[in-house]
Amino acid sequence: MPQLRTRITDVKPKLNRDGDPTGWFAITTTGTPKTLETSQEDLIAEAREFRDTGLLVEIDYDEKESQAINQHTGKPFVNRYYNGATAAKEADDEVAARSDGQRQYGWKTDPDDAWRICLSVGLERAVQLAIARGNGLDKAAISSEALDLAELLYTTAKPGPAKGETPAESVPFGEQPSGTTEPAPYIDDEWPPRE
Repeated sequence: MPQLRTRITDVKPKLNRDGDPTGWFAITTTGTPKTLETSQEDLIAEAREFRDTGLLVEIDYDEKESQAINQHTGKPFVNRYYNGATAAKEADDEVAARSDGQRQYGWKTDPDDAWRICLSVGLERAVQLAIARGNGLDKAAISSEALDLAELLYTTAKPGPAKGETPAESVPFGEQPSGTTEPAPYIDDEWPPRE
């Protein structure tokens, strides 16, 4: 039985050509294979729970050749069935490290990677500044300025919301934050537009 180490991003019912539910659910992951299927209610509930927590999971799944033949390749389609998942060891550490146990959106960048990114950007800007100033490309001066810029970028804290503003995370989509007069965003459900 193959295993997949990934995160579950979506759990939704599969529909037939008429748009009616088939009783099967598609479980979308961040790994490969991208989609797994199940029709068992307990597995659907489990997948939804892992989707909602956003934890790293180890998924057990089966692959079986379909009776249907892919017309483009001449080979049978491969069906992948979700058999269950368990939280990965890193997922347990991730939840234990958080005080509230809630899902965090976005990923934390490794400090070594963050430093290399800052150094790269700092060097790029130092070269641009040297050219703009007409100082020439003195390696020692550029290196010194690149390190200064990298350190500035690396150690600068993320700014908070401006005084009196509501952070974007706390404003529900489609509703207005208090104190604004702008209309709600227009959502066009018909895409692509009809000619």
